Amino acid sequence: MQSVLLLCAVGGLIFGILQYRAESLAYRQTVISFENEGAHLVGTLYIPNGHGPHAGIVIVHGSGRFPRCFYHMWADHFVRTGCAVLLYDKRGVGGSSGHYEGENNVSTGNVELLASDASAALRTLAAYPGVRSDAVGFWGVSQAGWIIPRAAALNGHAAFMIIVSGPTTTTGEQMEYSRITGEHDPGTGMTTQNAERLMSERPPTGFDPVPDLETLNIPGLWLQGDHDLRIPAIKSVRILDRLIKESNRPYTYHIFPGAGHAIFLARKKGERLIPELAPGYWQAMDDWLSHQTNRT
Repeated sequence: MQSVLLLCAVGGLIFGILQYRAESLAYRQTVISFENEGAHLVGTLYIPNGHGPHAGIVIVHGSGRFPRCFYHMWADHFVRTGCAVLLYDKRGVGGSSGHYEGENNVSTGNVELLASDASAALRTLAAYPGVRSDAVGFWGVSQAGWIIPRAAALNGHAAFMIIVSGPTTTTGEQMEYSRITGEHDPGTGMTTQNAERLMSERPPTGFDPVPDLETLNIPGLWLQGDHDLRIPAIKSVRILDRLIKESNRPYTYHIFPGAGHAIFLARKKGERLIPELAPGYWQAMDDWLSHQTNRT
């Protein structure tokens, strides 16, 4: 609980600082809402100052019960590159109504529901004045690796997807991997290399994103850290390799050596470990996104 409170406090501080910068610099914000599957979903729309129309990005949360301000750093970055961004509270969190599924959040039913919400968010952003409806896509982290492909398949009009530390394995494989690596108690489990080797022998169970990834024909970028204790990054990359070679899907990926989940590195400062994003993280996304949206 203390770690959650600390993360929210840090997120709130970042939100306040960057909101002040936004007011005086690069963009404007407005609160919007939309309805989907019995829930009233509330979000912040970030619009670049300057002439549009703009490409757009819908930010899709990971599994945590965090309000949308937790992801403000990413929205702030992308809007400064010239993209309109819709960052919404997931159902049952922050300003959004509905039920947050915490006990079984990787069930097929919950993945389908969250994907439906993300699809509705993309429709909302694509219809907003000054946004290019042909250049709106998804960015997301972790659990979004299952949600985004499903949302793109449901919607049919997504232009691209960027997935950070998101699995292409099944939900069951991911849960087993995080258990044997000791994700919640680092140092007690297998190394990522040994866990990956063991996972190659396990049959897949649970929700599987591959059927959607096999049929989607939109550009996709995955960023993975090879020291991720939460998701089997290397197996996920092998699945992408197969989809690229055998199904000719327009996907690519970037592996960050030494990076853990969400592409964070742990840097030691005195007696404390300070998380920081791996070098090249922002550049990898910006270069790829600029190419996809024809921005210069």
